[in-house]
Amino acid sequence: MPKGTLRSVLSIIGMDVDELRELLYPLMLTFGFDGATPVQTADHLQYLWDQLGYGIPTCSPTGCDMTQASGLRTFAFGALETLLGYRFGQPSRIPYANAAATAAISSQIPASGIIHTPRQSSLRPGQAGAYPIYFNAHGQFTPLRGYLQALSGRLSMPPEYTGLVVSDSETTFDGWAFLTTYRCARFHIGCTEIPDA
Repeated sequence: MPKGTLRSVLSIIGMDVDELRELLYPLMLTFGFDGATPVQTADHLQYLWDQLGYGIPTCSPTGCDMTQASGLRTFAFGALETLLGYRFGQPSRIPYANAAATAAISSQIPASGIIHTPRQSSLRPGQAGAYPIYFNAHGQFTPLRGYLQALSGRLSMPPEYTGLVVSDSETTFDGWAFLTTYRCARFHIGCTEIPDA
């Protein structure tokens, strides 16, 4: 759509962008999207963080799984809070950015490759340095169980290998990107690797 077209259409029907947002926002809530702006999104995610206490849970239109944090969602939230707090001067965001960084570091799989779950420990040297897909308040990997796992199993590609799958490239790349952004914003280290730093 050419620049200004949306505004032209809105002016013809007698509506401005803010009125459109007010109209669409309740519809977005119906479909599980709570946030039309980065600040609104961050406010909603802070609420979820406060409910769980250590990360962002996996949510669907039917509700949120408040038994574990999603690594991917926690790292995306951490990056958002980092940018809002450290780069855009919203100090109330900084404690959440710091807490998300702490969660990322404490849940990262150590160099030994020993992965702790609530029921057992496993040795997976190939996973050393990765970030878990899901983790609990103690930073332990928590595999999906129940109906979410069954649904995911039916809708996903077949697993690449059998056994304990603790991490994936998407979660690990997001963990790295978040912590790189955080390091730049908070400590001013490594900022040349980040666009617009």
